Amino acid sequence: AIDNLTSTTIELTWVCLKAFQDGEMTKDEIRKIKRRMVSVKANQRLLVQAFAKAALPISEDLSGEQTFIFALACWSRQTHDFAALTVTAAREGALHKSNSVTSVARSVRDGFCDLFDKQVLLKHQHLKYAFRNWVSICLCYLLGYYLSGSIFTRYNYVMAMTLTLLFVPEGSHVIEYEKCAHRLLGVFVGKSLPIIIIALIQQIAGHSSSLGLLLQVAATWSYVTFFCFLYYDSDKWSYVTCLIGGFGIYGLMEPLYANADESSLNTLFVSKYREIGNVTVAVFIQAAIHSVLSRRSPYLLFSKRMQRFGNALQEGVQALFDRDISGIRTATREASGHLALAKALAPECDPKLR
Repeated sequence: AIDNLTSTTIELTWVCLKAFQDGEMTKDEIRKIKRRMVSVKANQRLLVQAFAKAALPISEDLSGEQTFIFALACWSRQTHDFAALTVTAAREGALHKSNSVTSVARSVRDGFCDLFDKQVLLKHQHLKYAFRNWVSICLCYLLGYYLSGSIFTRYNYVMAMTLTLLFVPEGSHVIEYEKCAHRLLGVFVGKSLPIIIIALIQQIAGHSSSLGLLLQVAATWSYVTFFCFLYYDSDKWSYVTCLIGGFGIYGLMEPLYANADESSLNTLFVSKYREIGNVTVAVFIQAAIHSVLSRRSPYLLFSKRMQRFGNALQEGVQALFDRDISGIRTATREASGHLALAKALAPECDPKLR
């Protein structure tokens, strides 16, 4: 059984490689691959039956042989699965040569279908993610629509628009206070720094519009280059520099106010001050709503996932001693799922976030 499985798996590998040489897969090549797949599957069953018939105990003396049989079965299964994916892709036309227009159209179609995939949109985790951000944006929209006085003006869009760019990550169960502070810092600097830069350009250029234009272009290019470099260079400050660059770029593109009088300048800077205040309020509202809607702490969720992961491992070990192949597969699949969810929760359990 071992020799037959080894030879048929090697044959399947070579048949797949020969089919890939010309970049296209014909119907005859697909039939050859499918015949080898059937042969590999049959030899896999024979190996399982022979192993169960031998009834070899789990012992240190036979550990090398049993590890070899497991590795052989795993290699054969992976090769079979790869061949199956290849046949499926060939049927769908994904392996055929196509021009750039067809490829772009297919990519756009697949991206659009993935965007509105029901299996993703109706997941419980995704619905909570959408609801949290929707509540924050709607509340800021209502506040901007009705509030008037102090830093608020009626029909103000700044708070709601800002939160559309600062979504709470999907799957987040805890307020990341450090990230909230980074948001405030990035948005505040991104809103304030362009005002200072434009003021310096205005002082240097005076009433020369051509010199002011050149300085403004140079300042914009330097601003984007500097903060893009920091975004890619620093892991700690990448998020802050991204916000500074994103929120500050359009402030650098505003026209210079060389001929503005004192009253116009006062009105301009008051509006900038109100805008910074509105953004700060929006970030605090987002953090508060996220806190209210996060009923269970990530520490509790992480603990439950690890307990379920341990239970799945115990079931897998018991299935191994019982020679239950389907039970091992089920336990492995469950353990992998619980471990993946636990890994996703691990960053939120950082003591720094408490």
